[in-house]
Amino acid sequence: MESICVISQEKRGFRDISNYSERAKTSILGRLPESEASGDEVAVVNGRRAVRYTITGNGRLGVKFGYLVTIIETETRFNQVIGYTLASRLPSSKPRLAAVANGLREVTPGR
Repeated sequence: MESICVISQEKRGFRDISNYSERAKTSILGRLPESEASGDEVAVVNGRRAVRYTITGNGRLGVKFGYLVTIIETETRFNQVIGYTLASRLPSSKPRLAAVANGLREVTPGR
């Protein structure tokens, strides 16, 4: 039981990837009671700057979820790849969720 969500936003309005990452992290933490996040890990995804961290917290009905969030910076966008599963399964799911994020490729129309 693993799922992935991808959110892509224009870079306008954000200072840098750290600023964007903090806003994204704060948004997720604000939606999950009893949540906590790991520190940011600097990464490179397909030659692009990226930040990765985990979050755990209670969802609806008190079910505890674990998230692996990878934020990838491209020339014009910040892309969040959010993989999630039950918190108890996050340690074993992390390699697969990271592999999905690492496979992200930006497609530009006309190229």
